[in-house]
This record gives sequence, structure tokens and C-alpha cells, in this order.
Amino acid sequence: MHESDREAALREVARIVSGRAIGEAGPQGTSPPDGTVPRVDIAGVLQRIRTPEFAFEYRQLEASTLALQTTADQQLATLRSLERDDAPDRAVSAAGRVLGNTEYAYDHACWRLRMKALTALASPPSPAAQLSWPERIAIGFRRDCSLGDYTDEDVAAIAANVEARL
Repeated sequence: MHESDREAALREVARIVSGRAIGEAGPQGTSPPDGTVPRVDIAGVLQRIRTPEFAFEYRQLEASTLALQTTADQQLATLRSLERDDAPDRAVSAAGRVLGNTEYAYDHACWRLRMKALTALASPPSPAAQLSWPERIAIGFRRDCSLGDYTDEDVAAIAANVEARL
């Protein structure tokens, strides 16, 4: 793959994952009037504190997670269709098992995504690695939990706070 193709692919994945339309500008850092938190480009933050390759790996994980979510949605629609059409129990059961396996793979992919982001945000050369515990707590880390206890929202908030310190 040529470098320009790779960059175009990365931009497209980032656009798809962020939910923006083609040509639409990214988030501006101010909260929307409805009070929701703006989306943080975690891969962009990781690229600034790590390497472009690290951010590329994160984006690949993000894209595979999105693909698993799409697959699970399609399988759920198939399962509902089978149930609605009074398909044989064997077919419904098989579709349910396939959906369960996909949901497990999706949950695992989400966990891997959080772990990749958290380990990068918490360890050198991240600005958060040099902070004292009170300062780390102020940006979203918690002493009373392991990395596996953080949610997607926690990771986004920590990434936004680390980005603010860059």
C-alpha cells in the first residue's frame, strides 16, 4: 500500500468511527448545547504522545471493533427475522449461537481497544506518566480500580485531559 493510500484509508476510518460526514470538520473542543461531551480523537492523541504506527494500530483495532458491531447488528436482524417467521428451532438456536460468539468477540475487541489506549495514556512518554497521583486523579485515573474497570467514557475523558496538557 502506498503512503498516500494508507493516509487516505486512515482518514476514512477516522471519519467513519467519528460519525462525521465527508468534508465535515472535526470536533472543536467546546461542549454542544445539549450538554453531551464532544468526541475525542483518541488515535490523534496517541499519535501525538506515541508514534504514527501506534495510532495506526489503534485505528485498525477501532475499525475491526466497528466491523464486529456491524456484523452483530446484521446477525441480530437475521435472528429476529427467523423468530418472526417461525423458523425451525434448530435454525433459531444456531443463529443465536453465532450472534453470541460475535458479541463475545466484540466485547473482547472493545476491551483490547481500551487497554491499548489506557496503557499508552498512563505510561511514558505520556504527560500523565510524570504526574503525581492527585494530578492523575484530577485527569480521570482512579487508584481504586484496575485498567479493566475503566469504561469507554473514562478513556475518552482521560484522553481529552491528556490532550489538554500537550
